[in-house]
Amino acid sequence: MLFDGPAGQLEGELVSVADSQVAAVLCHPHPQMGGSMHDMVLGAVHESLIELGVTTLRFNFRGVGASEGSYDNGDGETHDTLAAIQWLRDNSDAKRLLLAGYSFGGVMSLRVASVARPDALLLVAPAVSMAKELSCPDIPSVVILGENDPFVDATETRQWFGEQASVETIDADHFFFGEYDTIGQRIGLHQSVLLGS
Repeated sequence: MLFDGPAGQLEGELVSVADSQVAAVLCHPHPQMGGSMHDMVLGAVHESLIELGVTTLRFNFRGVGASEGSYDNGDGETHDTLAAIQWLRDNSDAKRLLLAGYSFGGVMSLRVASVARPDALLLVAPAVSMAKELSCPDIPSVVILGENDPFVDATETRQWFGEQASVETIDADHFFFGEYDTIGQRIGLHQSVLLGS
C-alpha cells in the first residue's frame, strides 16, 4: 500500500486485527545502513504485537523501497513518522496508539513523541546518542537493549531513560541475532504498559 507523505508517497504495510483497541506504527532502522520495514528485528516486534492483538502499520522512510523522496538526515524522516501516525489514526478505530522503533527508528519515535503523544513507546536499541537534543518523554515506555551492543551503550541508555521506562536487557549485540523470540517474550512481559490493560 501507499499513503501520502511530506516528500511523496510512502510505502506501508497494514495488518489489521479485528476489534483491536491498540494500533501501532513501527519505524525501521537507518535507511543508509540497509534498514527497511522488513528488517528482522522490527519483524520480531511486529509479530509479537500481532500476537497481542495490535493492529500494525510498518512503513518505509523516504527513499527506501517504493517510498518516494531521498534520505534527509533524520529531519524528513521525522515528518514521515508523523505522516504515518496521522494515516493510522485516520484509518483505524483503535482507541490507543503505540509507537515502536528499532535503532534509528527508535530515535524517530522519540523525536515525534512530544508532538504525536502516543499512549506508549516500544523502543529496541534506540540510538539516543542521535537524540541528545531531546529529553526523555513522559510517556510510558518499554526499552529493549542488547547487553553487548557496540553502537547503543546499554548502561548509558538505561540512565538516559531513568525511571520513565521499563528497560529489558538481552545478551545480544545491536542486531539481536538468534534472539528474536526473546524480544517477543520481553514485549509480552510488558503488555500491560503497551496495551494499557
